Amino acid sequence: KTGDDHSHDFEKVAHNILVNKEYKLLYCYIAKAGSSNWRRVFMMLEGRGYKRSEDIPGKKIDYFHLPLLSDHLNQINIHDYHAFLFVKHPLSRLLSAWNNKFSERLFNNMIDVKKEVIKFTRFNGSNPATMDVGEIWFSEFLRYLTQSRHSSAHNEHWATYMEFCQPCRVPYEYIGKTENIVEESQFILNKTGAAAKVYFPRGRLLNPLHTSLTSDEIKSHWKTIPPGLFKATVDRYLNDFKVFGYPVPSSVEEYIGTLT
Repeated sequence: KTGDDHSHDFEKVAHNILVNKEYKLLYCYIAKAGSSNWRRVFMMLEGRGYKRSEDIPGKKIDYFHLPLLSDHLNQINIHDYHAFLFVKHPLSRLLSAWNNKFSERLFNNMIDVKKEVIKFTRFNGSNPATMDVGEIWFSEFLRYLTQSRHSSAHNEHWATYMEFCQPCRVPYEYIGKTENIVEESQFILNKTGAAAKVYFPRGRLLNPLHTSLTSDEIKSHWKTIPPGLFKATVDRYLNDFKVFGYPVPSSVEEYIGTLT
């Protein structure tokens, strides 16, 4: 394709792609798949006053505006750029999203979405006179994602990779997996020359309010999911499984058996 043809491919997802002109990088930032550390990398490349990417606090990442491709699409030649994205096991990403956005300790997080989930799962979509916006159960979260038609069911934190980055349309040069994110990210930085200015953070840099689930907790949460809801969840993300080479589990038990 010509550069103009590639630009057309990128149009629909340009608002989901970070751009760095110096090293000609285009990154489709998938939430819950290493995007926070990649945003740190882009902040370093923009020269935002930090000596190391690890020094950038999570709250700065959330509120700092980075250049988006949608703002520069007509100013650059897409053909000269290196486009890439990172993916994570779809089911692992969903549990991570629920844990970070709807767990009991984050009462003030995503209140509007919480209300929609509660309305859909507990009140058949109607508006109750009063609503206690507390913890959303993992099973309620999955029911909402698989059955609701509300726009928030396609929020960027759990949108499918296919709809958010459209890898079948957009010519990505690199597609990495979070299971090996440090090595694969450093490979991209080395290949594009950006490693001369920044290195990818080693290890997870967590927001103090966000805690990782233990292996036993992960298994325990999935064990609460009924077979029909599990199948519906896998079906919704089926293309993500297939396109990115993740085995498609036929049951909760089969999936849990793959966890360490």
